[in-house]
Amino acid sequence: MVFFLIATSILGLMYAYVGWRLLEPWQLSSGVKWAAWGVLGVHLAVVIASFALMRLTGSAAIARALWWVGFVGLGVLSFLFAGLVLRDL
Repeated sequence: MVFFLIATSILGLMYAYVGWRLLEPWQLSSGVKWAAWGVLGVHLAVVIASFALMRLTGSAAIARALWWVGFVGLGVLSFLFAGLVLRDL
């Protein structure tokens, strides 16, 4: 349980950093900005839900679909995070 909380916290910080570095510099309207932050939040929830569903149900069809959506997006997030950290350094 502690590992799950630590991993979720680290993922949340990664999503927040990517959102902060990519969304804040643009002059977006507040509605669009809230929607973009909402997409990041929902995607974080999909990653967490897919992990939990795979542990609970094995490889049910919905769990596999969430797994692919979540972890392909997590790969994109990892590249964005690494690129932004390197750019900021």
